[in-house]
Amino acid sequence: MKRFSQLQSKSPVLVLDATSAQVQVGLFLNPCTQGRYAYSNEESGIGLFQAVQSLGCHLEDIKTFVYANSPGSILGIRTVAMALRIWKTLSNSNVYAYNALSLLAEANPNSKVTYIADARRDMWHTYSQESGYKRIPTDELVAPLALPEGFRTWSSLPSNLTVVPYCIEKLWPKVLDIPLLTESENPDAFLYEQPSYVTWEPQIHRKPVT
Repeated sequence: MKRFSQLQSKSPVLVLDATSAQVQVGLFLNPCTQGRYAYSNEESGIGLFQAVQSLGCHLEDIKTFVYANSPGSILGIRTVAMALRIWKTLSNSNVYAYNALSLLAEANPNSKVTYIADARRDMWHTYSQESGYKRIPTDELVAPLALPEGFRTWSSLPSNLTVVPYCIEKLWPKVLDIPLLTESENPDAFLYEQPSYVTWEPQIHRKPVT
């Protein structure tokens, strides 16, 4: 895994995060200096492009893209991934992915806190400094628990839950030297496990037995 600070030779760097209800984009001419940020509360198919455009960056000049590939809004993540598969060809750019919960946890070091995001069907994506990234059912969650602000939920919220800010402008400066980035040759949403399908066995229709 790479550290954000190691991308100095691959600047400019454009960070894209659409995991929450707010699209967040950061432009770094040098990863070790303060970036410029843009935000949009529009849906990701509009907000992503609005935020990038408002920064005034030329995509053909970007040497490295960094994006959140999980967990959170699958629509937002896949919108970013779709754009990256096109944009990375403009200048043969590098692409790196990170886990949104790990970014949040490492920027707010507390080994006792577990950061969670809804995985649906009473399952939760979790990350803690002690256990790393896991997906577990509701009844196995152990407090204290923290949910990133703006992350949508469908399951009933567990007790002893705190909602915490999720703002990449505040988070990334705290984790420049922590290895959070994995190279992504084919940008897409991260799947905790590959989907499984039941094979349908064709059968000849028979008259019901009476």
